[in-house]
Amino acid sequence: MASPTPLTTLLRASKSSSPLLSTPAVPKYLFIRQTRTRTRTRPFTTTTPKPSQNRMHTSIRRPDELDTLLFLSAKNNKPLITLFITRFDNTNVAPSELLQSLIVDEQVGQAEGGLDFAEVELDAATIGDLEQRYSISSIPTLQAFSRQEPQVETRVTDLKNLRDKEFLRAWLRVEARRGGAGGAGGTGKDVLNKVLRAVGFS
Repeated sequence: MASPTPLTTLLRASKSSSPLLSTPAVPKYLFIRQTRTRTRTRPFTTTTPKPSQNRMHTSIRRPDELDTLLFLSAKNNKPLITLFITRFDNTNVAPSELLQSLIVDEQVGQAEGGLDFAEVELDAATIGDLEQRYSISSIPTLQAFSRQEPQVETRVTDLKNLRDKEFLRAWLRVEARRGGAGGAGGTGKDVLNKVLRAVGFS
């Protein structure tokens, strides 16, 4: 007697022979059209570019460190704000803390294009001739650089102004608006004075 055919074999044969159970072939043109449609799909986004961020750098102790920051700030079209200090002079403390608070915490100047900030330690053993190169005769000195050029006309050495938060806020915005335009020359001081008068400083 022949052994019975397994049920799974019968079901498999039934499916292959029945036209109702067989899977209809997909027309080739439908597959091609669907593939082409997918390749044309493009994602839509409303993301806007982020504004340039304010950034505080480590203290400068060598001339090449300042040169590097000047190059990078010019490349990014941002002013470099420097505070020339000596570590053992207590008059540096208030201006340093105010500038860090304004630039880093409050992000003053960021809406105008962003600022880079670094302190320059003139009493560092490796500082070289930076004091003579930029004619720094008073400590502390607040100096902006634009396109690697020192903006001498807007330099701040008055300790009263360096300890005034609102004065510093206005000054930083002036330099941030300048961006990488450079060339304070004879007009930089006029622009600064105009802005300072607008906020109540003469």
